[in-house]
Amino acid sequence: MISRIQKFCIHDGPGIRTVIYFQGCPLKCVWCHNPEFLNVNKLSSISQEPLNILVEIEKDRISFDQSGGGVTFSGGEPLCHANKMYKHLAELLFSKGISVYIDTSGHVPYSNIEKILPFVDGFLYDIKMMDSSKHRKYTGEGNELILENLTKLSKTEKEIYLRLPLMAGVNDSVDDINNIINRLNENNIKPKEITLLPYHTYGRDKYKKSGMDEPPVFSTPEEVHLMKIRDLFINNGYVVT
Repeated sequence: MISRIQKFCIHDGPGIRTVIYFQGCPLKCVWCHNPEFLNVNKLSSISQEPLNILVEIEKDRISFDQSGGGVTFSGGEPLCHANKMYKHLAELLFSKGISVYIDTSGHVPYSNIEKILPFVDGFLYDIKMMDSSKHRKYTGEGNELILENLTKLSKTEKEIYLRLPLMAGVNDSVDDINNIINRLNENNIKPKEITLLPYHTYGRDKYKKSGMDEPPVFSTPEEVHLMKIRDLFINNGYVVT
């Protein structure tokens, strides 16, 4: 279930964090930069005993305490694993006062989220586009469940960092962004922060190494356009990075 544990990460939630990568994902985003985590059947060489993982994570306790960091469950889609081991690991971290964030696409049954909710401080939640048919074209699934779960999650006390992967000409138009803003406003969804993630090609070499066909290449939005998108959110009262 666990493929990698990566330490001293600074882009996966507040502070310095240790990221645990879980195997498997219900989406097949054509721009995915972690294709090695898509297959749930891939064998892991990492000990999956929660207590062993906790011992390893606690070595970074000083970094967590000094930076306000902690642990982020990522992947793949960590919320696919709504089982006892997954929940037990979150409980152990919670019992030790270690912050836990979940990096998620949101495309899971809400019951999976509820099971781990008491032991989680916040979520890094991806929103790709509002048009469900276009969402299905680029990810293999519609977005109804993702948006429904975001609305439910926003009614809890958990922090939400909304993350927007942006591909030029795919989901970065003014209309695309205004549709997201309208959805947030209409449902009173107030993320702590919105992070713009311009497309990059850093993960393309992983496809060949994983025996997969290389995906299509997209374009990165120009800097001036990213600033325009940023200003659209700021003008509606959102904090943006």
